[in-house]
Amino acid sequence: MNKYFSPGCALSLYKPELAEKTELLINRFEKIPYINCCCRINPELPDKTGKSVIINVCPGCDWRFSRLYEGIGTITLWEYLADKDIPLPDYGGRVMAVHDSCSVRGKETVYDAVRTLLRRMNITVAETECNRAKSICCGSSMYKKVSKEELKMISRKRTESMPAEETAVYCVSCMKYLHNGGGGKARHIIDLLFGEESAPEPSDPEVWQTKISEYIKKAVKFSP
Repeated sequence: MNKYFSPGCALSLYKPELAEKTELLINRFEKIPYINCCCRINPELPDKTGKSVIINVCPGCDWRFSRLYEGIGTITLWEYLADKDIPLPDYGGRVMAVHDSCSVRGKETVYDAVRTLLRRMNITVAETECNRAKSICCGSSMYKKVSKEELKMISRKRTESMPAEETAVYCVSCMKYLHNGGGGKARHIIDLLFGEESAPEPSDPEVWQTKISEYIKKAVKFSP
């Protein structure tokens, strides 16, 4: 089985230095090629066995790579790291809710891995009623379908349903939308792993979606 690491366009745009740090972290355990390829493009991996696995940071990448292209399996970074012996920050029992991404709906191993990493960082997980497979969208699925104010209210309603002031997320867009809605502080787990503060601005959906669309257009294919 051949493995590859894909940080995804969103993380590469959000904090490219964390994409590099994550690659170095993975390389502590095994040397894995880095894929600089948007999930909307077939990576055309050189494997002839049809047993390629891509380690993803982005839930959307996980969904597309595993469903759109033949011979490719996926695993999230959180699943990969959950049982690895890595140094992690200690957050002193800080309480955080968890917002589960729609793109990994029903993948219990992802839900479990995220919560395992949070607890290993001494974060107390406060579960919202609509969690795991019952999670409610951050609002991104309604982009361009409703007005900006309606979209903001959808995101705010989600943040207000959280049982803690801080909410851990594992999708950059989820972090942006929840921040845009207000009513709480969204923290990306990649920031938590490296002891960094999350920086959700720009969080205006139109600004963010434009930035990510422009970045995607520049994404290049993987070349072995």
